[in-house]
Amino acid sequence: MHAIMNLKKITGLSHATEQAFSRLADQALNSGIQLKIASGFRSIERQLAIWNRKSHPDYVFNVDGQEVATRDLSRKQWLKAVMQWSAVPGLSRHHWGTDIDVFDANALPKDYSLQLTPTEYSENGIFSSLHQFLNHHVDRNPQREFFRPYRSVTNGVSPEAWHLSYYPEAQSLMRSFTLSRAYQLVPFEHMYAGELVKEHFDYIYQHYVINVDD
Repeated sequence: MHAIMNLKKITGLSHATEQAFSRLADQALNSGIQLKIASGFRSIERQLAIWNRKSHPDYVFNVDGQEVATRDLSRKQWLKAVMQWSAVPGLSRHHWGTDIDVFDANALPKDYSLQLTPTEYSENGIFSSLHQFLNHHVDRNPQREFFRPYRSVTNGVSPEAWHLSYYPEAQSLMRSFTLSRAYQLVPFEHMYAGELVKEHFDYIYQHYVINVDD
């Protein structure tokens, strides 16, 4: 069955992104992979709720996914640790309607709660076959429909093997996503540590917004 027949409308994704995902899902089916979207479009309000929820605990996660006590970090170290895994509201690529997080429903164990962690997409992880599929059909695809903006360590966001970005539209949006435009979208007054984010905004923009794999 054609993958688009099973594709539930993801509100906010561009039509071209949905169509490209359907083509990729069809290819995945041929490899025994049932490609599904875990997260598509995300509003600034939704990202704000995620940010505020994740910013309060007594610990954060380092790049290896290990817990680090907040009390052991400087304010900037804490901010960098949070941004490795959670985008500042207004700066997430998921706001654009071009970016999706994907997983393989066929490989998902019964009663398993999807985490979207590097371990799941590692060589011995449950989504190792999907990772290899994406290596071939996304990273090495000359048609460049999708790319993985967080494929490797870029001195900013931690690697996200599951994150796909629809190249034609995302690249166009990125070119217009200037520092001043980005600044206007961030709800500083409503977010936890908003003043800290404002203080380091130039650094955040350089290392967590435009510093991606291409």
